[in-house]
Amino acid sequence: MKLANSKNTREVILFYIAIIGAIAGAIWTLFLWVNDNQPKPSLKPHLKVHSKIYTNIKSIEIANDGTGPAVIKNAKFCRNTACTNNIVDLFKIQNIKYDTFTNLNRNSTIKNDTSKILAKVSESNTNSKNTLRDFEAQKAGISVHIEYTDIEGNMYGPLNIELK
Repeated sequence: MKLANSKNTREVILFYIAIIGAIAGAIWTLFLWVNDNQPKPSLKPHLKVHSKIYTNIKSIEIANDGTGPAVIKNAKFCRNTACTNNIVDLFKIQNIKYDTFTNLNRNSTIKNDTSKILAKVSESNTNSKNTLRDFEAQKAGISVHIEYTDIEGNMYGPLNIELK
């Protein structure tokens, strides 16, 4: 009789272990399902190119006013048939000295709510208002083509604009 009770006890214990395992598995599955169905934060980049025009400073900037960083996949600045990833290559101004300029290389990033100066010229650095005037005049007609993704690789854009 004792043998039967011990066999019965073992079966009861194994039964409860199986029940506890099944409940734990169901809870884990539910946890994973709930976690996968939670809304993900929106990390969408939004790029725009704009000029800043002051009396003694001229600049061209790219800004990301989206909610996530932008990863540059391809950037081209073109005038007629000449294309480059560095906008200053398209300006033909003698003795120009840029305050700053930036190449937009593949996989470079622009954080959200920030901007990068593509080209900046100031009167204090050029010693001539003619240089500023030439910069402003030559900026017109440059076309901008930028392909970019978010940090997860989702494609946005492309951004196509012609500077004025």
